[in-house]
Amino acid sequence: MVAINSLDAARLNLLEPLVAEFVNTHQALSFREDYLAAFRGWMQRLAAEPDKVFFVAEDDEEVVGFAVGVIEENGPLLFPDKIGYIPILVVAPEHRRQGTGGKLWGALNDWFSSRRVREVQLYTQIGNDASRNFWDYCGFEVVLERRRRHRG
Repeated sequence: MVAINSLDAARLNLLEPLVAEFVNTHQALSFREDYLAAFRGWMQRLAAEPDKVFFVAEDDEEVVGFAVGVIEENGPLLFPDKIGYIPILVVAPEHRRQGTGGKLWGALNDWFSSRRVREVQLYTQIGNDASRNFWDYCGFEVVLERRRRHRG
């Protein structure tokens, strides 16, 4: 049975296969060559900040998913003043469609609610149907389209 826990920074190396899965699934993004080192540094900084949270999904002590939640300012013109943001939620392929992602989202949702955050945002990559379907199922709707132009 999958349990949702917080992660001790000393165990960050257990996330490497999931981070590699996230990178592999998001081919349209340009990741740093040293993305694992950058990820470790980011996670260590997150651990010290009160408006950020990190959950892991564990099945018999094996990490099979993780998610990060952040509370951010929403800008000077928009309401509400603060929003929840999910920069990453990933589940190992062999544990998908078994409720693991839903449990991670539930933990994030509870954390946001406990901090009176009423709106949560995230990005999904165009063409990532599994992610789009998951977030649709969780009640998210598309309200913006993010675009980019690469200047060589």
